[in-house]
Amino acid sequence: MEWIIFFLILWALAASAASEKKSNSQQKLPKNLTELLYLRISEVTSKTDGFISYDVAVQGLLPNLNSMNLVGVLYLYDDETKAPFVSNFTETDESPKSRVFRRNISFGFKEIGLYYENWQPITNYCLGGIRPPRKGNRKVNFAVFYFDADNPVIFNNGQIIQGKENVLHVSKISKTITFDEPGYMDEIENAFACKPLMVEIAMNMAMSDGVFDEAEGNIIKKWIKQEIGYAQDTKKDDLKKQLNDSLESSYKKILATGNVNSSIDKFNDIATKSFKYQLIELCLDILSADGVAAEEELKNLEALTDRIGLKFDEVQKMKDKALVRIVTKPSSTGQSATDESIVGLKKGLSNEDTLKFIKKEYRKWNGRLNILKPGNERDNAQRFLDTLARLRKKYEQ
Repeated sequence: MEWIIFFLILWALAASAASEKKSNSQQKLPKNLTELLYLRISEVTSKTDGFISYDVAVQGLLPNLNSMNLVGVLYLYDDETKAPFVSNFTETDESPKSRVFRRNISFGFKEIGLYYENWQPITNYCLGGIRPPRKGNRKVNFAVFYFDADNPVIFNNGQIIQGKENVLHVSKISKTITFDEPGYMDEIENAFACKPLMVEIAMNMAMSDGVFDEAEGNIIKKWIKQEIGYAQDTKKDDLKKQLNDSLESSYKKILATGNVNSSIDKFNDIATKSFKYQLIELCLDILSADGVAAEEELKNLEALTDRIGLKFDEVQKMKDKALVRIVTKPSSTGQSATDESIVGLKKGLSNEDTLKFIKKEYRKWNGRLNILKPGNERDNAQRFLDTLARLRKKYEQ
């Protein structure tokens, strides 16, 4: 009986190679049930937060020719560039040295001839956890490689470098997915274009209170030196010139025009979220460089966040960490930073939503107050609580 199953599996391998057909989200199932595993990719959208993930399922005959601990790995490739997708999370990194996306699958110990009559889920992944090579509508090739855990297949950057003969079967399918953010190849190309713009926007933050403080200038110069250090040796001189030129020209431009709106728009078009959050982090370092935060700086930060399309809650968390180390101060016109600007209360909220925000922030800062040691940070946390108490009284009237 076992030799018959063995024959059928060999026949299935040949039939699968000759007649494998795929659709956008599900491979066409064979009429003969002895053909090997087929894939299905199902998009799942969370009803609560709109978060998109994908379920990967298989149907058909497992490819092991004898009993074994069957395992698989899922890789994603861009059809046009043939490049693999990379991971945004370390748990799906291919290895400690490779950020290529890889999803490990364990089928457990399996006897020969096991057939999945119905679709069997084997793994999943979230859209936010992967990065394509390029932005836009991309044809994504999904591939699951199957092999014996005791006879592994070794990959590097999505390519087999050892044990190719150990691959029992590869299930493949394609699906078109739209990616709104620039891919990692785009980011490499855009990196040099982004960084001079970041200097200009950072200079605008430093000068938004009407004074270019020496401490703020040192933060920008330190950032420039750091970025030059990160650059490849062949590009260091070019990047150094671009960033230093931007530092000098942006100072003159801001004095003459008073804004860098065109640069922000250009940055927003080419920057990934990673660069956008790096920009906010740089601006927060500038904002807190002199130990105080002016009203104009807080307003500038809020406007910048909106213009580059970052989530308010995420930036608010970053802002809280910076502001707990500093105090607020009057503006250059003598106007003190408003309570609304200090706590990050967005304009246009209803009275009910405003009070909900205030109560939520009060609980958060009250919790922090209890774990902070006496000193500047604890004093600032208490100031935040006092500010929130004033706002609550104001909006409850």
